[in-house]
Amino acid sequence: QSEISTIVLSYTSKGMNRECSINTSLEENKKIIEDIYQLPLNKDVVIRNLIIPANPPVKAMLAFMDGLADKKIVNMTVLQPLMLMRNSQEELYHADLVSIIIEECLPSGQASRIESFKEIQQSINTGDAVLFFEGSKEAISIETKGFEHRGVDRPATEQSVRGSQNAFSEVLRVNTSLIRSMIH
Repeated sequence: QSEISTIVLSYTSKGMNRECSINTSLEENKKIIEDIYQLPLNKDVVIRNLIIPANPPVKAMLAFMDGLADKKIVNMTVLQPLMLMRNSQEELYHADLVSIIIEECLPSGQASRIESFKEIQQSINTGDAVLFFEGSKEAISIETKGFEHRGVDRPATEQSVRGSQNAFSEVLRVNTSLIRSMIH
């Protein structure tokens, strides 16, 4: 019961009316994400802090929904390229940081700029990862979808005449991602 109520909390009108723009402070953005998704009560949203090696180093934060985003894609196409940049002497703050990261660092086919928490919430709720940067009023939405595409079936062993006809036969994390995909 509490797992389902946690899922529904992130889809309430309080969370969906986040028209505010992205703050330049990573801590403020983290607080807003925690408020929208009711962290730490909701354990499905993962927030990962990282430092991009540049001159000076760039603090960044990655947020995604565990179960909707594929962790292998997140690790291989987002975290690894950013944390192991070849040219660590490049000055990213003096240029358009978001453009450089999208065009030169991320091998993902689908990466786009976003500027509001409504766009951030739509991205996270559909399985994308969102990358924030210290000092930037923009973030990057990166396609990392990797949830189970199987639908919720009728129960095969516990047939009932009355009541729900839905069955969840996967592990809890997959079941919650199926519910999230049905709600969204």
